[in-house]
Amino acid sequence: MEGVSSTYFTGFLTKSLSFTALSPSSVMSLHQKSVSSRNLVIRASSCSSSVVTLLDYGAGNVQSVRNAIRYLGFEIEDVRNPKDILNADRLIFPGVGAFASAMDVVIKTGMAEALCTYIKNDRPFLGICLGLQLLFESSEENGPVDGLGLIPGVVGRFNSSNGFRVPHTGWNALQVKKDSKILDDIGDQHVYFVHSYRAMPVCSSLSIS
Repeated sequence: MEGVSSTYFTGFLTKSLSFTALSPSSVMSLHQKSVSSRNLVIRASSCSSSVVTLLDYGAGNVQSVRNAIRYLGFEIEDVRNPKDILNADRLIFPGVGAFASAMDVVIKTGMAEALCTYIKNDRPFLGICLGLQLLFESSEENGPVDGLGLIPGVVGRFNSSNGFRVPHTGWNALQVKKDSKILDDIGDQHVYFVHSYRAMPVCSSLSIS
């Protein structure tokens, strides 16, 4: 998981289970109110269910997410088919690995269409790392490679020509652009990053850090 330290991950998840849209630099979930206008909004979740649906597409270790969900007292429902996504009260999609491989999996399993329908219907959703990046229009990783196209923008590689080390690994402070409850417990603390690519929305106002 990139961009979130283990110390604060449970705190992030606590708030994400209460709010349907969160957007720090590497943990962002957005909801598309209108397909034609691509108007992305943030709203609070009123869902009273104690179940969290987890989309584990088989790449990367999501055990830390499972542990945090259970620690917070929620039950976990694993996605086994596209219908499970459509029936979810709240959905978390963590992901690790290559963009193209992940897209190939969600397309071949029918998860891509279900994900798009779920998010376009303004349902509670949290994308973590690759689970966020797939929502964008495309990625530069071994590409360009088409994404789900739900968020206008691309996933781009960091520019190393100016001496910036890629992959970007280490503790860094967040540059907070606007107030958000998901960052209340972070303040000026540092978080740990391990990534070579970052999500770049067309509209910069979609990011809170």
